[in-house]
Order: sequence, then structure tokens, then C-alpha cells
Amino acid sequence: MNLELFIAKRMRSNRHYKNSVSNRIIKIAISSVAIGLIMILMAVSTGLGFQNEIKNKTSSFSGHISVAPFENNNSLISITPFDRLDSRLINSLQNAKIKNVHAIATKAVILKKNTDFEGIIFKGLSENYNWKNILPFIVEGEFPELKNELKNQVLLSKKIADRLSLSIGDNIESYFENNNSSFPLIRNFKLVGLFETGFPDFDNNYGITDIRHIQKINRWKQNQIGGLEIFLNDINEVELVADQVYRDLPSELDAISVKYKFKSIYDWIALFDFNILIIILLMITIAILNMSTALLVLILDRTKMIGLLKALGANNIMIQKIFLWNSFYIIIKGLFIGNFIGLSLIFIQYFFGIIKLNPETYYVSQIPIYITFYDILFINILLLFFCIFFLWIPSLIISKISPSQVMRLS
Repeated sequence: MNLELFIAKRMRSNRHYKNSVSNRIIKIAISSVAIGLIMILMAVSTGLGFQNEIKNKTSSFSGHISVAPFENNNSLISITPFDRLDSRLINSLQNAKIKNVHAIATKAVILKKNTDFEGIIFKGLSENYNWKNILPFIVEGEFPELKNELKNQVLLSKKIADRLSLSIGDNIESYFENNNSSFPLIRNFKLVGLFETGFPDFDNNYGITDIRHIQKINRWKQNQIGGLEIFLNDINEVELVADQVYRDLPSELDAISVKYKFKSIYDWIALFDFNILIIILLMITIAILNMSTALLVLILDRTKMIGLLKALGANNIMIQKIFLWNSFYIIIKGLFIGNFIGLSLIFIQYFFGIIKLNPETYYVSQIPIYITFYDILFINILLLFFCIFFLWIPSLIISKISPSQVMRLS
């Protein structure tokens, strides 16, 4: 066994060590490391959770990239149609990073149930839409049928349905603007499902139906659509792919990324990275200061032992290693406690969602959690490295301890 490690182990098992004043300081140091790790784990898991949850919600309902005429991308409704079969458009979408593309069209509508009215946007989806995108947000019912024969079915948010006192299976009178008459076009739709995202931009404004309804109401041809929504294999490449698609598109079409479409929201969640960094630096600094204090107390409490070791021929580096091994033990114990408590809190919030939030403010109904094994491993290694690295500084006081002075005082 390494001599420094052997001596450090004997020091910890010594009764004097366990009953000394320094032992209380060591317990405080262990607690500071544990608390620091808990705070870092909570900050990272909630910060990443917020970012992933909001990115998922915004992209699930609008795609990673939106392609439409310029006037459509600047409006909530589809004003100008374009040909989905345009060869230039098809060629621009031949990208290996693109996972799925589907057509959309939007139309303003007023829903009526008895004496209640609600103005929203109907979003028409094409038959190749992947319902898995919004499956986690379906709270009741089923998806509208988009294939085969056209059916008058609609998917609404639970919030809109509650305001109109609607239930699954109810018929809804829907009034659309008629460009050829002063009288609105009236259609009856059947409510087949309810969704709830906790995202006010979607829950307050949108209903989902078959794109063929919008095409018929607008008197568009079958190949005319209001826009395309593109889903990528990796959302982190959204800006790069959006630029590539835009360069290859016909001049009348625009391509914008979800980050640009919801710029204020993405700017807000980008601040989480800075906040997480500040918390990590603050917690590491506190842990280092407490560990340094504990190490200094431990050294001063063992001056006689240090003097004796020097008298027996031990050099300063060897003695420093003895105390650093003890510091390593303290840090590891703090990390173990911190991981146990921190991960327990994370799992409780992840599975039970105890801490709730106001979705009107935070876009989520509870604090979301996301953290990987590699994140946990990196945080532990980072905290351990910085603590051990900076503890070399207070351990240098060992070189100032003179064996002759210590032995004379004893």
C-alpha cells in the first residue's frame, strides 16, 4: 500500500482524530461539498429540463423549420398558396438531415356552441403527418382521420373546449371568412380529441383538422398549400439546415427555424446556460473554501505529527500527500451524500412532479427534469478535480512548519 495513503487511513481511524475539534470542521466541509453537489445537480437537471421541454413543445407543433411564402411566415393564417409539386421546392428538401416533411394550411375560424363563441386558427395537416409528434400532449380522444375519405373532424385544446363547454363527440358550428360573399361559410365539425401542451401560444389559439378542408374553403387546388413543416434528425442542426434549405428554395419562398419563429422564448431559455454556469462556479467556490478551511484546521491540529514525520526524514510533498488523501476522502464522502440526496430529489420530481408551475408564465405545468449519466459523471469529476487542485495551495503551509520548533513546544 502507498505509504501516504496508509498514514492517512490510520489518521482517520485514530480516536483522537474522531474526537478532535477538526472533526467538526471536517463534517462542515463534507456538508458543503454535498450541498454544493445537490445545488449543481438540481440546477443542471432543471435547466436542461426547461430547455428540452420548451424546444420539444415548440417544434412538435410547428416543426423545426417552416417553409412558406414570405407573407405567410409573417402571419398566423395562410394568405398565399404555393405549389407543393414545384421541382425547385422538391430539390431543396433533398437533405439527409431532414427526417420528415408535411404540408399545412391555416385559416381563421369562429367556433360556436349554443351561445358561446371562440375565435381560433384551424391548422390543416396533410395525410403524411406523424402524430407521434404531439402524442404526449393528447389528454382525451383520438386524432382526426387524415387519410381516405374527407371527414369533418377536429382536434382542439382542452382549454378551448372547456371555454365552449365541449365534450368528445360534440358537433361544433364553424364560421369561416368567405372571400366571394359577405356571408361566412359554415361548416360543422365533430370534436374527436383534446390536447394540452401547457404552452399558451398553442392552447389558446389552435385547432387541428384535415388540410383538405382549408383547401376547399379557400378554393385552392389539391397541390396548393400554405406551408411546409420540416422535422430534422437533430434539432441542434436547425440553423445550419434552415440556411441550406433557404438557399435552394424558389425566390418567393422563405425558410425560418423554430428558434427564429419563437425568438423571445429561445432567448429566454438560453439564459439558463448562464445561470447554470454561475451556480456551478458559486457552489465549487464555496466547496473549495470550506475544504481549504478544513484542511488548514486539520494541518494545524497535527503539527506535532508533521514535525515528527519531518524529523524522521519525510519531505514536504510526502506530508502534503497525506493530508490531500484525507481531503480526497472528505470530498468523496461529500459527493456520495450529495449524489444520494440530489438524485433522490431529481427522481421524485421526475416521476411525481411535486413542484408545480404556472404554464402561463413558464410554459410548463411542473418543473421538468432532464439529466444523463454522463452529465452526472462530469459534474462529479469537475467538482472533485477543482477541490483537489486548489487544495494544494493551503497544503503549502506544511513547508512552513519547522520540526525543531514543534518538538521544542511539545
